[in-house]
Amino acid sequence: MVAVFHPNKETVTFDGKVEGYITRKPRGENGFGYDPLFFFPPKGRTLAEIPSNEKHEISHRGYAARKASKYLIAQKNSM
Repeated sequence: MVAVFHPNKETVTFDGKVEGYITRKPRGENGFGYDPLFFFPPKGRTLAEIPSNEKHEISHRGYAARKASKYLIAQKNSM
């Protein structure tokens, strides 16, 4: 989740989601935490088997950050 704070206004939050499932055996060397166990069906691999540059494109943090970025650009353009 990413939060955007404006003084004297309501804080706006943005979230992201990546769907997959937990495997029984860890696979891959990239990443940390659950990455070797989290299987991402569209790529047919665990997150630890996906190169970092590809993982950043599909990460839940990346989705949230891109939403927040679009919001901030829209706010700037409406001023």
